[in-house]
Amino acid sequence: MKRSAFETHELEAARTTSVAKYFNPVVGQHDEIKVGKRDKHGNVMGAEFDLGKDGAFTDFKVYQTRKKKN
Repeated sequence: MKRSAFETHELEAARTTSVAKYFNPVVGQHDEIKVGKRDKHGNVMGAEFDLGKDGAFTDFKVYQTRKKKN
């Protein structure tokens, strides 16, 4: 799969910067992983293949914003 320059830059940043502590080493390699069982969506199963490390985002809050309908 061909990635844009932006995607390549973002993946490299995720692997090499201070945010790397939150992500598993396989970040950005979904299509390249050839081992393991896959779920119904085609994702490799197993915590080691998740984007984020287990518990990495426990102290974060996610806020949802909605656009007002005109």
